Amino acid sequence: MSEKIYISGCIRVGKATDFKNGKPITSSPTNPSTTVVPPKTEKKIIRADTNAEFLNKRFGTHYKQWYKSTWQESPNRIVWMVRFYGETGGWINRFTDETHNRIVEKYVGKKPIELPPYSHRIRIVVAIEERDVPRRYTIEGVYQFDAKASTLTRRYYNKISDF
Repeated sequence: MSEKIYISGCIRVGKATDFKNGKPITSSPTNPSTTVVPPKTEKKIIRADTNAEFLNKRFGTHYKQWYKSTWQESPNRIVWMVRFYGETGGWINRFTDETHNRIVEKYVGKKPIELPPYSHRIRIVVAIEERDVPRRYTIEGVYQFDAKASTLTRRYYNKISDF
Protein backbone atom coordinates (compact mmCIF):
# COMPACT_ATOMS: atom_id res chain seq x y z
CA MET A 1 0.00 0.00 0.00
CA SER A 2 1.37 3.43 -0.97
CA GLU A 3 1.52 6.37 1.36
CA LYS A 4 1.71 10.06 0.49
CA ILE A 5 4.85 11.84 1.60
CA TYR A 6 5.37 15.61 1.26
CA ILE A 7 8.78 16.46 -0.18
CA SER A 8 10.02 19.93 -1.18
CA GLY A 9 6.90 21.17 -2.91
CA CYS A 10 5.63 17.85 -4.28
CA ILE A 11 3.50 15.03 -3.01
CA ARG A 12 5.38 11.79 -3.38
CA VAL A 13 3.22 8.71 -3.70
CA GLY A 14 5.06 5.53 -2.83
CA LYS A 15 6.57 3.64 0.05
CA ALA A 16 8.60 5.43 2.69
CA THR A 17 11.37 2.96 1.88
CA ASP A 18 11.63 4.40 -1.64
CA PHE A 19 14.28 6.88 -0.44
CA LYS A 20 18.06 6.54 -0.75
CA ASN A 21 20.48 8.86 1.01
CA GLY A 22 17.65 11.20 1.95
CA LYS A 23 16.63 11.70 -1.70
CA PRO A 24 13.51 10.23 -3.32
CA ILE A 25 13.82 7.66 -6.08
CA THR A 26 11.93 8.77 -9.17
CA SER A 27 9.68 6.52 -11.21
CA SER A 28 11.47 4.06 -13.39
CA PRO A 29 10.71 0.84 -15.20
CA THR A 30 12.19 -1.04 -12.23
CA ASN A 31 10.24 1.06 -9.68
CA PRO A 32 6.84 1.84 -11.31
CA SER A 33 5.00 2.22 -7.99
CA THR A 34 6.56 5.61 -7.26
CA THR A 35 5.01 8.76 -8.74
CA VAL A 36 5.65 12.44 -8.14
CA VAL A 37 2.47 14.55 -8.16
CA PRO A 38 2.76 18.38 -8.41
CA PRO A 39 1.29 20.15 -5.38
CA LYS A 40 -2.04 21.93 -5.55
CA THR A 41 -1.62 25.54 -4.57
CA GLU A 42 -3.71 26.47 -1.56
CA LYS A 43 -6.13 29.15 -2.73
CA LYS A 44 -6.97 32.06 -0.48
CA ILE A 45 -10.71 32.20 0.32
CA ILE A 46 -12.22 35.30 1.89
CA ARG A 47 -15.82 35.44 3.07
CA ALA A 48 -17.63 38.72 2.45
CA ASP A 49 -21.18 39.94 1.77
CA THR A 50 -20.19 42.47 -0.91
CA ASN A 51 -17.36 43.43 -3.26
CA ALA A 52 -16.67 46.42 -1.00
CA GLU A 53 -16.29 44.19 2.06
CA PHE A 54 -13.97 41.85 0.12
CA LEU A 55 -11.76 44.76 -1.05
CA ASN A 56 -11.67 46.17 2.47
CA LYS A 57 -10.63 42.83 3.99
CA ARG A 58 -8.04 41.84 1.38
CA PHE A 59 -6.63 45.14 0.13
CA GLY A 60 -7.20 47.47 3.09
CA THR A 61 -9.62 49.82 1.32
CA HIS A 62 -12.40 51.62 3.18
CA TYR A 63 -15.32 51.36 0.79
CA LYS A 64 -18.96 51.32 1.86
CA GLN A 65 -20.03 50.33 -1.66
CA TRP A 66 -18.28 48.93 -4.73
CA TYR A 67 -20.57 47.61 -7.45
CA LYS A 68 -18.04 47.21 -10.25
CA SER A 69 -16.44 43.87 -11.04
CA THR A 70 -12.99 45.45 -11.38
CA TRP A 71 -10.83 47.54 -9.09
CA GLN A 72 -7.49 49.05 -10.04
CA GLU A 73 -4.92 47.67 -7.61
CA SER A 74 -1.94 49.40 -9.29
CA PRO A 75 -1.32 51.28 -12.57
CA ASN A 76 -0.76 48.00 -14.46
CA ARG A 77 -2.93 45.57 -12.52
CA ILE A 78 -6.60 45.20 -11.70
CA VAL A 79 -8.60 42.96 -9.40
CA TRP A 80 -11.33 41.19 -11.37
CA MET A 81 -14.15 39.85 -9.18
CA VAL A 82 -16.05 37.49 -11.44
CA ARG A 83 -18.74 34.84 -11.38
CA PHE A 84 -17.79 31.79 -13.43
CA TYR A 85 -20.09 29.64 -15.58
CA GLY A 86 -23.08 31.98 -15.54
CA GLU A 87 -23.96 34.87 -17.82
CA THR A 88 -23.11 38.29 -16.42
CA GLY A 89 -23.65 41.47 -18.43
CA GLY A 90 -23.58 39.63 -21.75
CA TRP A 91 -20.47 37.58 -20.93
CA ILE A 92 -19.95 33.95 -19.93
CA ASN A 93 -16.71 33.40 -18.02
CA ARG A 94 -15.20 29.96 -17.53
CA PHE A 95 -11.95 28.13 -16.97
CA THR A 96 -10.86 26.11 -19.99
CA ASP A 97 -9.90 23.09 -17.83
CA GLU A 98 -9.59 21.86 -14.25
CA THR A 99 -6.10 23.34 -13.78
CA HIS A 100 -7.53 26.90 -13.92
CA ASN A 101 -4.51 28.03 -15.97
CA ARG A 102 -6.59 29.68 -18.71
CA ILE A 103 -9.83 31.68 -18.71
CA VAL A 104 -12.11 32.31 -21.67
CA GLU A 105 -14.59 35.18 -21.60
CA LYS A 106 -17.27 34.67 -24.29
CA TYR A 107 -19.55 37.51 -25.39
CA VAL A 108 -23.18 36.43 -25.81
CA GLY A 109 -24.81 39.87 -25.71
CA LYS A 110 -26.72 41.51 -28.53
CA LYS A 111 -24.93 44.87 -28.91
CA PRO A 112 -21.63 45.23 -30.83
CA ILE A 113 -18.69 45.68 -28.46
CA GLU A 114 -15.15 47.00 -28.27
CA LEU A 115 -12.46 45.77 -25.91
CA PRO A 116 -12.14 48.13 -22.95
CA PRO A 117 -8.61 49.41 -22.27
CA TYR A 118 -8.25 47.34 -19.08
CA SER A 119 -8.46 44.06 -21.03
CA HIS A 120 -4.75 44.25 -21.75
CA ARG A 121 -3.69 44.66 -18.15
CA ILE A 122 -2.66 41.99 -15.76
CA ARG A 123 -5.55 40.78 -13.60
CA ILE A 124 -5.79 39.32 -10.14
CA VAL A 125 -8.73 36.97 -10.71
CA VAL A 126 -11.17 36.45 -7.86
CA ALA A 127 -13.97 33.91 -8.32
CA ILE A 128 -17.23 34.77 -6.57
CA GLU A 129 -19.45 31.94 -5.36
CA GLU A 130 -22.84 32.91 -3.95
CA ARG A 131 -24.04 29.50 -2.80
CA ASP A 132 -23.05 30.33 0.79
CA VAL A 133 -23.74 33.34 2.98
CA PRO A 134 -21.53 35.29 3.14
CA ARG A 135 -20.18 34.87 -0.39
CA ARG A 136 -16.92 33.03 -1.07
CA TYR A 137 -14.26 35.11 -2.80
CA THR A 138 -11.50 32.76 -4.01
CA ILE A 139 -8.29 34.29 -5.30
CA GLU A 140 -7.44 32.15 -8.35
CA GLY A 141 -4.16 33.84 -9.28
CA VAL A 142 -2.65 36.47 -11.57
CA TYR A 143 -3.61 36.30 -15.24
CA GLN A 144 -2.53 38.17 -18.36
CA PHE A 145 -4.60 38.99 -21.43
CA ASP A 146 -3.72 36.83 -24.46
CA ALA A 147 -4.07 39.27 -27.36
CA LYS A 148 -3.03 36.74 -30.02
CA ALA A 149 -5.77 34.24 -29.19
CA SER A 150 -8.51 36.77 -28.37
CA THR A 151 -11.18 38.13 -30.70
CA LEU A 152 -13.95 40.69 -30.19
CA THR A 153 -16.29 37.99 -28.88
CA ARG A 154 -13.79 35.75 -27.03
CA ARG A 155 -11.09 36.95 -24.68
CA TYR A 156 -8.44 34.66 -23.25
CA TYR A 157 -6.35 35.12 -20.12
CA ASN A 158 -3.39 32.94 -19.14
CA LYS A 159 -2.29 32.36 -15.56
CA ILE A 160 1.18 33.79 -14.95
CA SER A 161 1.44 33.27 -11.18
CA ASP A 162 -0.32 32.55 -7.91
CA PHE A 163 -1.28 35.49 -5.75
